[in-house]
Amino acid sequence: MNRRVMAAILCAWVLSLIGVAAWAQTSAPPSAVFKPDEPFGEVMTGDTIGFQRVAALPNRDGKVVGKWMVKVDGNWRETKAPVGVVR
Repeated sequence: MNRRVMAAILCAWVLSLIGVAAWAQTSAPPSAVFKPDEPFGEVMTGDTIGFQRVAALPNRDGKVVGKWMVKVDGNWRETKAPVGVVR
């Protein structure tokens, strides 16, 4: 192969790498959007039971990610699922 053909192949390969990198950058959600342990916003609430989002956007299934909260002595506390064996 002569140098022109090799240069054209090299340019096409580099352009394809740039295109794939640009596509991947726009497809991936920003890293700040989903941090599982950090709350996002205020507690959406009733009087004693509420829900607090932990992600800015819904997940891929369109569901909002969050945790249930309970008001105890005027303070919001995260609920925990009971752990144990049921027989």
